[in-house]
Amino acid sequence: MAEVSQAPAVAEPKGIGGWLILPVIITLVWPLMTAYDAVVLLNAAVSTALAVFIVVEFLYNFGLVIAWIFAAVLLFRHKRLYPRLFVALLVIMLIGTVLDFVVTAALFDMKLDSSDVRSAVRSVILLTIWGPYMHKSVRVKNTFVED
Repeated sequence: MAEVSQAPAVAEPKGIGGWLILPVIITLVWPLMTAYDAVVLLNAAVSTALAVFIVVEFLYNFGLVIAWIFAAVLLFRHKRLYPRLFVALLVIMLIGTVLDFVVTAALFDMKLDSSDVRSAVRSVILLTIWGPYMHKSVRVKNTFVED
């Protein structure tokens, strides 16, 4: 009788670890950063048109805070929806950043400064790295399995 040699089973990566730690940190920190930005916006003394813009921007940021908190809940419950929501929030943030630049430049004749450019570049980099990771990572597929 021939013996069948079995190689030890290699465990697939699973759970919150490895590179997945960085999106976890982003998910937990981003609501705080967005809330802080929203509060700073509300404290600005401005014209009526700019005040309306700031209120709209505040509501957008408040919506993002709620969405990131929801993403954190999905994250810790290992819900299958989390990776798609994470990427969708990154896309929404990028679109919001670009719209913010367009509106402020067109309506208020404001120029971009270095912090605006950094914000846009950060959004592009986050989406470029974490979008593909969330869709192709074996760890992500093995971790977020709950419906």
